[in-house]
Amino acid sequence: MKVEKKEYFAHGKRGVIHTGFLNGKKVAVKSKRESSEAKGRIKNEAVFLKKLNKHGIGPTFISFKENELIYEFVKGRFIMDFFEKASKKDIREVIKNVLTQCYKLDSLGINKEEMHHPVK
Repeated sequence: MKVEKKEYFAHGKRGVIHTGFLNGKKVAVKSKRESSEAKGRIKNEAVFLKKLNKHGIGPTFISFKENELIYEFVKGRFIMDFFEKASKKDIREVIKNVLTQCYKLDSLGINKEEMHHPVK
């Protein structure tokens, strides 16, 4: 499974994300950031993403191999940019969708610490 045309997209505290194409479809490739001392975080994320996909949450899992998580790239805007231009109706729909997913996470006993900084 070879991802082509990989380009840097973003990074966080423990991981780095590149985008690329797999069989003509745009994907995200997440790997451990070299400066991170965290162990097994990308693998753990892959395990949870597979579970969450069964409940309609998260981008579609594609594969995990050699400490790289590959999943469907979800195109969109940052939520604060969306809020600035969207109608109140669209904003309500997005907030309702996000809170429904948060409720599902709670129901599954999954704590997503990053939700403390949801616009990050």
